[in-house]
Amino acid sequence: MRFRHWRLYGERGLAGARVAVWLWNETLTIEYETAALAQYRVAFEADGQRVREVAEPRFYATGYASPQPFLAPLEEVAWLAAQRLIPYRSCRRRNGGQPQLPLFAMAEDADAVG
Repeated sequence: MRFRHWRLYGERGLAGARVAVWLWNETLTIEYETAALAQYRVAFEADGQRVREVAEPRFYATGYASPQPFLAPLEEVAWLAAQRLIPYRSCRRRNGGQPQLPLFAMAEDADAVG
């Protein structure tokens, strides 16, 4: 899931499902229906809004696990449960704000020429 410019792991078996995010003090909990999937410790920037660090993931056993196992045991693979993402950028107008010219001449213009 994506939360405030961070990608956080909840459960592979629920990829693409909508989950609930609970943020209380310095604890972030990811839930699906009424089952807690994962919990993280978060640290905020000085403004108290932006997340500076996500650490100490704790995962809970649920009935939503993916039937497909990992290709390699987790002990042998370095993977990140939380990953900071690049913030979204606003879309820029490509034509510099100028109005688009019509593609075809209007019918009265064609009569005037012909």
